[in-house]
Amino acid sequence: MAESLTDGIRFVLRAVARTATRIARWFVRVFTWPVRVWWRAFRRSGWLGRIGLAALASVAVLVAWLAVAVPWPGYLFTPPFRAVEYAPVHDLKYLRPGYADPVAGAAAEQCSHKRALCATAQAAAARANQLCADAPGICSRVEQDCADGTSDGVCVDARRQCDELKATCRSRTVPADCSAILAAQCPAVEETWQGWTKEDRDRFYHHPQGSAQVMLAQLRYSWFVNLEMASSRERFAAPRNMARYGFLTDIDQQPDPKWNPGNLPVGFTKYYDQRVGAELLDFTCSLCHTGELHFQGTAVRVLGGQAMHAITDMKPGQFQAEMMAALLATYLNPVKFARFAHNVIDPTIPPGQEKEFDYDAAKKKLRREFGATIRVLLANAWADLKHGNYPVFEGYGRTDATQRIANTVFGRHISPDNYRPATAPVSYPQLWDISKFNWVQWEGYASQPMARNVNESLGVGARLDLFDELGAPLPMHLRYQTSIEPDRLHAIERTVAKLQAPAWPEELFGRIDMAKARKGRALFDVNCRHCHGPHVDPADLSVVGEWISYYNDARTSASVRFKSTYDCSEPGACDDKGRCLIADTCPQRVTCELTRPADPVTGKRPAPTELSAQQCLNLQNPQRVATIDGKPVFKLDELGNVVDLACDPGNPRDPTKCAGQPDHVPEWQLSLLPLRDIGTDRNAALNFANNTYDASRLGWNAQQLRELCLSEADIRSINPKKLSAVMGLNLMSLSIARSYFRDHKPSPEQLMKYMGYGILDFPRVEAARLQNYKSRPLHGIWATPPFVHNGSVRTIYQMISPREERESWYWSGTKEYDPVDMGYRSLGVPGAVRFDTSVTGNANVGHEFRQGCQKNGVIGRYLEPHERREIMEYLKVMDYTPGDVGYEPALCRDVTDKAQCIASIEADERRERSEHPPWGTVGFTKNRWEQHCSDDDLIYGDALPKTPAPDEVWNSWAMAADKTCSVYRKLLESEDTPGDR
Repeated sequence: MAESLTDGIRFVLRAVARTATRIARWFVRVFTWPVRVWWRAFRRSGWLGRIGLAALASVAVLVAWLAVAVPWPGYLFTPPFRAVEYAPVHDLKYLRPGYADPVAGAAAEQCSHKRALCATAQAAAARANQLCADAPGICSRVEQDCADGTSDGVCVDARRQCDELKATCRSRTVPADCSAILAAQCPAVEETWQGWTKEDRDRFYHHPQGSAQVMLAQLRYSWFVNLEMASSRERFAAPRNMARYGFLTDIDQQPDPKWNPGNLPVGFTKYYDQRVGAELLDFTCSLCHTGELHFQGTAVRVLGGQAMHAITDMKPGQFQAEMMAALLATYLNPVKFARFAHNVIDPTIPPGQEKEFDYDAAKKKLRREFGATIRVLLANAWADLKHGNYPVFEGYGRTDATQRIANTVFGRHISPDNYRPATAPVSYPQLWDISKFNWVQWEGYASQPMARNVNESLGVGARLDLFDELGAPLPMHLRYQTSIEPDRLHAIERTVAKLQAPAWPEELFGRIDMAKARKGRALFDVNCRHCHGPHVDPADLSVVGEWISYYNDARTSASVRFKSTYDCSEPGACDDKGRCLIADTCPQRVTCELTRPADPVTGKRPAPTELSAQQCLNLQNPQRVATIDGKPVFKLDELGNVVDLACDPGNPRDPTKCAGQPDHVPEWQLSLLPLRDIGTDRNAALNFANNTYDASRLGWNAQQLRELCLSEADIRSINPKKLSAVMGLNLMSLSIARSYFRDHKPSPEQLMKYMGYGILDFPRVEAARLQNYKSRPLHGIWATPPFVHNGSVRTIYQMISPREERESWYWSGTKEYDPVDMGYRSLGVPGAVRFDTSVTGNANVGHEFRQGCQKNGVIGRYLEPHERREIMEYLKVMDYTPGDVGYEPALCRDVTDKAQCIASIEADERRERSEHPPWGTVGFTKNRWEQHCSDDDLIYGDALPKTPAPDEVWNSWAMAADKTCSVYRKLLESEDTPGDR
């Protein structure tokens, strides 16, 4: 029995083996058949045929290897292979017109108004004089025609009209002569748009940063300006062609000798690099942070808004692919290169030296340098493809900014092993008001403007010197030198600080319904204001009812004290001792005071100085100790510690009473919303929080980190092989600043100015604290579609609707604006791409107003369609208010009784609060629905992030825990130390 069973098993195994062998032989025949055919053809061919067959085999092997070894992103091979073709634009409109000098502007407007009235009066007088001059002849004809004595009604009426006309002309008084008013010259006042003059706008458009050396491989400005299209002699950089890729040009744009001699679009410029010895093409902030909305043939320019191009896209038909095709065509086509060489070289020949000039040598040098740039561009593109750096299609109007910065700094500059896939493209955020923000970036991880700008420049491709030609770290006196210059970045930052939000153009998009807007204001205040602010009060503190002295901050002294008390104005919020009954539901009021040391002679300590809310906020994170122009608000000691107000109007020691001295730096506290609360796509936050990088090649040692004023605890905890992006970028930006100021000795005023009114950055370095998104104020939000940080929601109407009412996909790339739903229209025009919210990084979840437990992405109650429209109407009129409090004056422009108008808004707000208590208040927490929140489905399922710990103020000051070290002093006295060598 056993033997028969064994024989049966052997029979089956032999049958399986024979079948497998036959299948294997069949596969071998199939796959070797092309090789056999190729070999037979190769043996029978002549030498020319063999060369062709060898080339064909090489191509086939290369394609097979590329298909297996390279993680090609599929979107490269999917249509469309072209950029969007925009409809013709006949008019260009700038928003929020005003005057550089508002007082003089008002006088100029009044003068112009008087001149217009005078001209109208003169025209009327001229018509009256002509009428009286014609009256005798007209009445004479009446008398002739009625001379027969007829008394019909027509003649009677005609005679009466003539009599009245003669009487009027005899008694008419001559109107006052207004020729003096007409002759008067109204004062010429410089116009502004969104707070910018034309000079400001040109500076923002074309002021260089020195930031695109790596990305553009030191592409010369003259090369780009004279480059021809690959398939024609048309100039590649011509405004008409650049507009095809979504870049912004003015109608009938002409070269500007000062700012734009090459007649390039917004965001393209040049700068002279001393190391290269040539003018290089450069990108500016405006390339990605200037937008346009197209409507019925008019282009509405949104300064500081969101661009709608695909500059990071390598798809055929887009900018990068077509520029590379133009470069290769120029390099490989002798005729095209000859024209190119003449256009580039001829303007450089000194006048009168045409015969002596060695044109052939210049042409050979040009070809050598041109070829080197092409090779670097191809190598960079190959590195991104080989490492699979950008698997998610970014498309129009967005890029994975933080991961591109990290890939450039840690991957390209340090080690390819540091490349990480960028799976979280984000929209370009608008720039107005950012000078007031206490946190920047979508994830809210940095607070210092110069650090942000340095990192942005590195991400775009600024030169960064870290290693020599053999790969060894450069000595410290050469390391961290870059093409970035703080004075350039400060000039742009100072310009951006003046930028204001755009105003809704009623004459183009339609008049605002103020009755609805007033209703919307009440709804916004209750359902949106607690997140979007703007918040002008100091941040809440976890310790309540006690004065707290901060000793851990390298910028303030122990004399700055903070105190927090609960706001118990809401009924049922606190007990009889002023303690909050339900944790985290009582608003706090934070006050602070500054105490001066005792007088060394009398021994008496002056009374504490109570600080304003803005001064108090200035001394929290981030600290704002001086204006953007470097004017101090606080007095600093030699270490940069705050010891007093720069000017105290109540201080008898100050006889000037602070004339012209700023008393605070404008600042807004932004809400940082945890992922599990806001519920939006989490890739951007989690990638930045969790990715680590190996920076050990830099050779950072403890002494070098101490020179950057890191605390001993941080120095001990840093693992250079697993460095977080935020820690690494902060150390890099501090090192770059130190290197720059070592070579350019700054005065305290220059240091204050260049470092952007915050000497030391206080980044959020713990991974758990980076799982947030910043909630910014919404001034001008209507002009910044699409919405959410990843651009997954097309309109504001969808933004405040349940997710089930949002589009699962839409066509992206058009600039055509929809003023009804407030967003770009979804148009399947040639070149538009499909934005699919099911793709990684594109989810349109979260920020929902719907019935359900308000957590995990549900942030408010269900809003009826008419309520959504009312909120949207308010967003059109939302504007700055005096002192950031009160109501927008325009809300009551159509009402005679302004007080009654405001009272009605407040009544609507009280009614809304009573019926629907805001999120986080006592009434909301006691709501019956919120008592069974566990029944609600989770957006993230089992992968829901944990709730982060409370973000206490002093957690952000850990990097400056050692008060004996001062970055302020280090930057003022930057020099090499023995540990640096």
